[in-house]
Amino acid sequence: MSISLSLTAQQVAPHPGPPAHLHVSPFQRSEEARQAQTPTPMAAPSAFAGQEVTRCYTTEADAALRAQHPQLGSLDDFEAWMARTAATLPGNRAVVTLPVVVHILHDGSAVGSGYNLDAARINSQIDVLNEDFRRLNADAANTPADFAGVAADAEVEFCMALLDPSDALMAEPGINRINKVAAGWGSGAISDALVENTIKAATQWDPNQYFNIWVVPISGGILGYAQFPTGSGLSGLGGGATAASTDGVVITTEAFGRTNNPNAPYNLGRTATHEVGHWLGLRHIWGDGNCTIDDYCGDTPTASGPNYTGSPCSYPGPNSCNSGAGDLPDMFQNYMDYSDDGCMNLFTADQKTRMVTVLANSPRRLSLTTSDRCAAPGPYISFGTPGTADEGSTTGTACDRYQDVTIPVNMLTAPTTGPANISVSVAGGTATLGADFSFPAGTTLAFPAGSSAAQNLSLRILDDAIVEGTETLILSLTITNPGGTDAVLSPSYTDLNLSILDDDRTAQDALAITLLDEDFEGTVSGWASGVFNVSSTNTWTINNSDPINGSVGAHVAINGSGAPAYNNTTSHSFLRSPLIDASSVSGSLELSFLFEVVGETFFGTAYDYGQLLYSLDGTNYFVFIDEIQGYSPGPFSATVNLPAAVESQSFYLAFGWVNDGGVVNNPPFTIDDVVVRRPGVAVSETLNASREEYLGPNTTAFFYDESTGELICQIENLSAYDYGCTQVTIDRAGNGATAFWNDGSQTNAYDLADKTVRVLPEFNSPGPGDTYRITLYYTGNEANGWSTVTTRSWTDVQLVKSPGAIGNVNPGVPYPDGNILIDSITGNGNIGDVYTLSGTFGGGFSGFGAGKPGPPPATFPIEYLSFEAVAQDRDAALSWAFATDQDVDRFVVERSVDGTHFEAGGEIRPEPGLHDGQFHFRDPHIAQYQQPVLYYRVRGIDVSGQHYLTEVRSLPVSFADFRAEAYPTPFARYLTIDIEVSEAQPVTAELYDLTGRLLRETRLSLTQGLHPYTWDLGDLSTGTYMLRLSTAQAGISQRILKE
Repeated sequence: MSISLSLTAQQVAPHPGPPAHLHVSPFQRSEEARQAQTPTPMAAPSAFAGQEVTRCYTTEADAALRAQHPQLGSLDDFEAWMARTAATLPGNRAVVTLPVVVHILHDGSAVGSGYNLDAARINSQIDVLNEDFRRLNADAANTPADFAGVAADAEVEFCMALLDPSDALMAEPGINRINKVAAGWGSGAISDALVENTIKAATQWDPNQYFNIWVVPISGGILGYAQFPTGSGLSGLGGGATAASTDGVVITTEAFGRTNNPNAPYNLGRTATHEVGHWLGLRHIWGDGNCTIDDYCGDTPTASGPNYTGSPCSYPGPNSCNSGAGDLPDMFQNYMDYSDDGCMNLFTADQKTRMVTVLANSPRRLSLTTSDRCAAPGPYISFGTPGTADEGSTTGTACDRYQDVTIPVNMLTAPTTGPANISVSVAGGTATLGADFSFPAGTTLAFPAGSSAAQNLSLRILDDAIVEGTETLILSLTITNPGGTDAVLSPSYTDLNLSILDDDRTAQDALAITLLDEDFEGTVSGWASGVFNVSSTNTWTINNSDPINGSVGAHVAINGSGAPAYNNTTSHSFLRSPLIDASSVSGSLELSFLFEVVGETFFGTAYDYGQLLYSLDGTNYFVFIDEIQGYSPGPFSATVNLPAAVESQSFYLAFGWVNDGGVVNNPPFTIDDVVVRRPGVAVSETLNASREEYLGPNTTAFFYDESTGELICQIENLSAYDYGCTQVTIDRAGNGATAFWNDGSQTNAYDLADKTVRVLPEFNSPGPGDTYRITLYYTGNEANGWSTVTTRSWTDVQLVKSPGAIGNVNPGVPYPDGNILIDSITGNGNIGDVYTLSGTFGGGFSGFGAGKPGPPPATFPIEYLSFEAVAQDRDAALSWAFATDQDVDRFVVERSVDGTHFEAGGEIRPEPGLHDGQFHFRDPHIAQYQQPVLYYRVRGIDVSGQHYLTEVRSLPVSFADFRAEAYPTPFARYLTIDIEVSEAQPVTAELYDLTGRLLRETRLSLTQGLHPYTWDLGDLSTGTYMLRLSTAQAGISQRILKE
């Protein structure tokens, strides 16, 4: 049976007492390690009211949050993101204003008494923030000369929200009063745990539109704390509800505001300045460590710890990390130190850079910069909140797939005059109009007078197979008739920032990869047993005593030997895996294994149980699943998501066992068939076809099975040629090898792998220098099966290209479709347990296979001297010549309407003395195919059945009564169509979208001769269309592209 195990996160030593020394006993090798020690937080000195206070609780709150939700990653992850992102910031930026809502938690007292602070004091705190973050604070003059040069205006302002979440005007701007007694949260002080686990979720306003500040009488002497921002795009960060639902700053009531605040020395509002600094990404100036730890700001001198400097704030203060001449003393004046409020007076330029980086990129911080919550109510027009759209979709046909997204444009209150006509334009971003998105219903909207109903903009996200990462799109609003309406654009949110999420991944990122696969049968390498308590007698072993699967398994045994069993000696032991190298593997990992365990619980408390742990260094171990017990009889199978901390790392896994000295319930923890893998797509092994993908100029596309989503191949177009909609099929499958062109005297060493593919593009007539690179993917079964049959190593493999299907080739007919190309591969390799094979070719697409085909058979005897195709009257006249006809059985003339798929049009058998090497063939009435171009080739077949093809010739078709050509394509607004008719007659022009819907139609009455016709199609959306021109007798179709 299969089970799901829930995730928790904590360090290995969950019980009080000093950390235990870790002893490791090898199965193959020894390693000695020790258990991690948690740093002890420094306590703050005594402060106001004679109480011991914690000046800032942000570091501890952050650690608790990340321990509870490991998917949030670490602060090191955040700092790596900050470093990358700050390097890309533009040089100039405007001052940003953040709308604030202050949640005042009170006990029911009147406003202005007790915890229910009045508006004057609340607004005074916002004044302090605006002064400090704009360097308008009066005490800026107290900044020492040594630091004045780096003091910075952060260019961040704060406004009290005028609108609540329902868009109603707030009676007290920016103030939300909450009776905590009525809410059931008591009349006294409130713990930080209650704030984090209950109050925030119950009271928070949308953190994408409001900066939430909770003013709470916090217990335990905590003055305040903040939630650090998360890095945009970091794996495991920014997308979970755990980060959003607790986002904001918490300040104790006594330290909030400066007006009528008697609570010196924390009565000047600098606690909030400090915590808002954390909320915008700043660290303490000592980096929460000693002199070797960084706050990631080069212009703040290093410090060994916090400074608790008070009046008179004398400079210079201590130089706790004095490195000699030129080293400046500690910057106790910085808002991110622990000095008294009256001694703080600056942020630095590097701190500003960090805050700017966060505001420009971090989830929720970025959206706040365009929030309209401080806008006065009126007939204001605005977008909704920023959002994301996924390009993946099944809407549309062939490779023209898309997803339509509805974007509301809002009117805050109804205009009295109108309509208000709105135009939407593209103001920026990395996404490309026509390639990544379009506007199927246009870019104009209208708000009628008297209505505040939202108007919807339709945005079409175009799907493709190109790996391009997340792209951005900025849309902007403009009123096109400002004199005809009293509606105006909102002061904010007239630009909309969208992210278009790419659903395409490289094979390196998409394929399922197995990193560890251990069934404990045969030779076992790299596993080790260990204990967290030197007195442990119940330890792990790997042996053949009562395994749960196969003949050998791993389990806990008394003194590490014998069958699964334990005694009542208190133990804490573990079995550690070999080092698992996931350093080059992106994405999340999962662990699966078989297991059985009884263990013990007593009145809900576990006493004997299993654990799952991980370690990045073999020394410090962390529990990510705890108290596994009650699974017997088994075996059970489990699949567990590994913590984000091990992603793209080298790490160890450990299976732990804990038992006390009481009751024994066998069996203890027993495991088998341990697999660590990155889940993902598989490589396709069966006959199938990919969905069609657009393979345009200089693009790379991945082709997946239409039905299963399994990977077939990758194609990189290295030229400007447009192959159009392209499909890849697996036209032969198997886990062995099949004879190719080798004859009976050769061995199976020259066979090709069973699996072959065929690439079928919409257009397949590239120029002589147009090349592409194709990568085929083979499973271990496919590659090993070929090696078994041919007795060759995969390192010998070559990529083979045939003009037709590889399966057409056999020893009796080695050239059924013409010349065969072989690329001697030097870059074949593997991704995990998947084998890759890449080669570069030109001359269009066809069939591909893998193997070592060996020397080619004898050269084909037919040698063509010429081949021509011309139009004569209503026919195609073909002529060709070759050097000799003594071995030729027949020639087959083949015709195609697309240059890819050919059919026989007739054949000629040489007659000695009649042809003398010259042949002529006439294909009649070619106008019947209703194509502007036809393609011809000749297939020569000799008496032994071997085939040889001429080159392909294209033939423009002049129809019986007219011909036409449309240009340019792509076009911006005007499409010109040259129409030539042999006699006066009407011609109908029709324009269709790719679903077959008729969009435009016009009828032209033309006289004999050539007539250029210009069609204004500027109102069409960007995309691909079909143009059809027809008379009473014939029709012409042409694919056109609107940019």
